[in-house]
Amino acid sequence: MANAIIVLGITLTTTADFQAFAMNGILMGIIPIGISHVIWRINERFLPANYFIYIFFAAFLAAGISILTSGFICYRLLNLLPNLLRQETLDQYLLILIPVMYPEAFITGAVISVFVIYKPEWIATFDDHRYLKNM
Repeated sequence: MANAIIVLGITLTTTADFQAFAMNGILMGIIPIGISHVIWRINERFLPANYFIYIFFAAFLAAGISILTSGFICYRLLNLLPNLLRQETLDQYLLILIPVMYPEAFITGAVISVFVIYKPEWIATFDDHRYLKNM
């Protein structure tokens, strides 16, 4: 729901068309959320129950991979569809994904770390008994 509100705000305050609202919602919401969920499930199933593994894998790495994948899908769609952007501009968009990925991952990891320390009940994917039982 929060993502839909954000996409609606972007659509209302910029030159984005309402025809692209659903596609923007998918590209900026459903795909990154789905990728993060899959990475979290892999963490739960295959990796040991460790606080630091949770922070690195389910927070830091999931955020970085989801932003990179979502950005690459946007790039491919822009390449396939007719648009007013030159190929040089599209290629520059692809090059900016790596520098954008690291801060996104770092900030997400840092915020999740702080919330897990002070308000673990706010993090739905964090289980005190699973990750902190041996500490």
